[in-house]
Order: sequence, then structure tokens, then C-alpha cells
Amino acid sequence: KAVVSTQSTGEKEPIKPFIHRARELYTGWGVSTVLVVGGAGDYLDVADTVLLLDSYTVSDVTERAREIARERPLCVPSLPPMLAPTPRSPGLSSLRPFTGKIRVVSRSSVTYHSEGSEEESQLDLCALEQLVEIGQTRFIVEVMQKLADKPPDTLVSLMKALDAGIEANGLGVVKDNSNWLARPRCLEIAGAINRYRHLRLKE
Repeated sequence: KAVVSTQSTGEKEPIKPFIHRARELYTGWGVSTVLVVGGAGDYLDVADTVLLLDSYTVSDVTERAREIARERPLCVPSLPPMLAPTPRSPGLSSLRPFTGKIRVVSRSSVTYHSEGSEEESQLDLCALEQLVEIGQTRFIVEVMQKLADKPPDTLVSLMKALDAGIEANGLGVVKDNSNWLARPRCLEIAGAINRYRHLRLKE
């Protein structure tokens, strides 16, 4: 196992095995990993907790896993630290074409006409499975239009400010007459913005 690990992370190999970054994701970035495996013991070395599912019964076998890991330790090479991800900063003016003729077709589909274009475009939200009702989609449309007039900021900061505003003042911070709107999570709002094909990001 040690030989394979050494060979797979040579200087000319651009792809690093996830197992060599799993601990760093947790210690450096606070990202936990839940992994389901069968018939492979490599991840026992980096796991904090190991659960065994046997005949639909779950048991904690962490101590046994650590014993096995000590007998066959994984050779993890020294790697340069992971680079911090660049925050996404949408050019909010690029949302302005979304202020044209808009129609919320369903929970997962919005059609609109871009500014100066007769061609109909679609915002496809079918992959956002946590959207469960068309009022949430209408709310997303209202948010995207409102953001077009906001000062530039990162997407994370914009969503935090929106969430805080809703908590303090309700859905009225987005639309005065909000009876036909339903609140989605900011994750789905950000997901919709990322799927907007006319979105432009600031350098």
C-alpha cells in the first residue's frame, strides 16, 4: 500500500488522492467527510470514527479500525498546503437582464427575455432538490432582481446579509406584498444565481 501511495503522488502526478487531503480538509478548513466504503481499509488511517453496518445493524468499530491501521499504516506524503478558494463575487449589474419579462413556469423553471434580445432564455433549477414549492422560486426571482441594485460584494456576504434581513424583518425586505412568496434557504438562492447563464463574475 505504501508503494502505491508513493508512486501515485509523484512530482509529475497532478491528481492527488483524496485520502491524502481528507485530514487537511478537516483540520484546516473545518470540512468533515462522510464516506461509505466496502472491502477497502485505506481510509481507516485517517478516520475519526468508523461504523460497521452488518445485517442492518450499526456498530462502532473505531478501536478495531485503529488497531488495523497501526498494523498497516498508510504512507501519506508531504504535500503543499491547499490553496484557499477564491470567493465568488458576482457582477450584480449582470443580473439586470433578468429584470425583463419574466415568467415562473414551475418550481424548477423560470423563463425570461434578456435586455435587448427577443430570444427567450431559461433558468433551470431542477437540480435544486430542496425547492419544494413554486413560491420559493418566485422569491428567488425577486431576490435576483433586488440584488442588481446592491453594492458589489461576495456571494457569501450577500447571502448572509439577506438571511439576517429576513430574520429581522421577514420576507418584506425583498417584496412588500410577499403573500405569494415562500422562503427558500440561501443555499438555493445562491445555487440559482450560479445557474444564471448571463451571470458575470468580478475578477
